[in-house]
Amino acid sequence: MQYYGTPYAKKEDRLLEAANLYLKSGQLKEYCDVMVLLGDFEKALCFAPSVSIEFWQKIAEMQAEKEAGNVSEEAVETCLMAN
Repeated sequence: MQYYGTPYAKKEDRLLEAANLYLKSGQLKEYCDVMVLLGDFEKALCFAPSVSIEFWQKIAEMQAEKEAGNVSEEAVETCLMAN
């Protein structure tokens, strides 16, 4: 059961709903910002180039910083991608 639009909605649910509204209305920078807040860097990185390459790189750097302690192959790829 989802409580969108009610005081019972979880913060994550409200942020996801806001992100979807931003995406539908073409406000891609705001969409990416909310997705970063939710920790979904992949979705943010998918739409960030439509804002600017600098914005995309900023999000890639934030993801690389988040994964800095991680020694996985994905973390290494992210660090390389972020330059």
